[in-house]
Amino acid sequence: MNPFKKIVPKDKDLFEVQSNVDEVMESLRKVKIIDSVIKTSTVTSPIVITTSDTIVNHGLNRPYQGYIITDRNANAVVYTSATVNNTKNLFIILKASATVTVNILFF
Repeated sequence: MNPFKKIVPKDKDLFEVQSNVDEVMESLRKVKIIDSVIKTSTVTSPIVITTSDTIVNHGLNRPYQGYIITDRNANAVVYTSATVNNTKNLFIILKASATVTVNILFF
């Protein structure tokens, strides 16, 4: 999210409104879910998580904060692997209770 651009108004009320908007926008910029990437499974490029370590490129170009499974094709629990991940700015290592194809929102 781009920073809020302030103008220099002559009207005091407009200045106060602008200051309040700037404050809200700055707090929203700190919420990582706003700066997110959704990865969608397709026929040619499915995101399949298995019961062993599955390395997924999250596409954030920064360390991930978390993820939300937005869709899945089976009753499975997806979780972050306990395997040490030295490339959190590029990948996440996931596992599942059963093999499952998913869509994931990374933030």
